[in-house]
Amino acid sequence: MATLPMVLINQADIKSAGGVALRVRTQEPAKRGLKRIPSNLVLIGIVGVLLCGAVALIGFLLQRSSASAAVETAEQSASRANEITWSFDSPGPNYFLAMVATSPAAVVPVTPGQNPLSFMESVNKIDPSKAFVLGFQATGKNNLSEPMVNVSGSIRSDVTNETLPINFVVDATPVAPSETFGVPPQAQFTITTVNVPIADPARDGAPVSEFLTKFASFTFVFNYDGHNYTRHFSKDEVKHQFDLFSNMTRPDKSTEPRVVRKPKKTT
Repeated sequence: MATLPMVLINQADIKSAGGVALRVRTQEPAKRGLKRIPSNLVLIGIVGVLLCGAVALIGFLLQRSSASAAVETAEQSASRANEITWSFDSPGPNYFLAMVATSPAAVVPVTPGQNPLSFMESVNKIDPSKAFVLGFQATGKNNLSEPMVNVSGSIRSDVTNETLPINFVVDATPVAPSETFGVPPQAQFTITTVNVPIADPARDGAPVSEFLTKFASFTFVFNYDGHNYTRHFSKDEVKHQFDLFSNMTRPDKSTEPRVVRKPKKTT
């Protein structure tokens, strides 16, 4: 805003002219130097500085909040990881794929949740080159002091994104979680993606080569009461399942440490 001219009114400025007093207006000489910045621009600048400061403060607080939330989420996930003990994470060879092989003469049925056939049955009846995968299986234990009521889950293929829902195994029969009362505290439970009581490999399973085209690697998701447990199974882990199965069904070809009989002495 420009500086208004100063109006001087004093005795020296009053001159007589025909008896009429005239007021003579004079101005201060213009001051040299820098011009004054208009007050409205100053106000706008102050507001801009304050807004920038506010934005920076909000960004800092949001970043700090996000970092804290990430830490809390990681801690909660680590804590929830101990809420269930899973068979596939325990030491030793563990079968998380239900598999069976057939001989030319017979088809050997498998009950959901059951490990592959015993050693002697394997030697006599099973041809590992004719192996079938029936589905995913695992045993878990609820380590909580509270029940798991609202339960669901699935495995999701990394190859096709196809999902297979899980069932509880109750009295050797696959049952949808919604048809149960859930998992009591400290209770063990078995899950499987097999959905028939007695599986026929040729009808209900898939040859190994076909299974690998769809589920060479996959993610297991187990949901319970608003929480979820997620576990990824890599291609190497899936392949190792077939190695375990082959070693079991053909012990003479296995490279696993084992006890063998001494050769008979010839006379």
